[in-house]
Amino acid sequence: KYPVTFTVRGDMASLRPILAMLTDPTRAVALTHLALSQPPRGSPLEGIVQLSATATSVVVRPEASLELDKEDQRQ
Repeated sequence: KYPVTFTVRGDMASLRPILAMLTDPTRAVALTHLALSQPPRGSPLEGIVQLSATATSVVVRPEASLELDKEDQRQ
């Protein structure tokens, strides 16, 4: 097993699909660390958060989409 750590920054709506995937009870991901915080030098008024997670084992599914290519529907 090789741990994988990743950090993603964005607004909470854009991080929600990642959190949903990581916490889906039907496809458990073994996490040793999960933190949601404000990025360094960030401002709470910007609405940007940082998700950092370390997984002990990861299965890559290239066909799975996080829908990052879709335009924000709130505009």
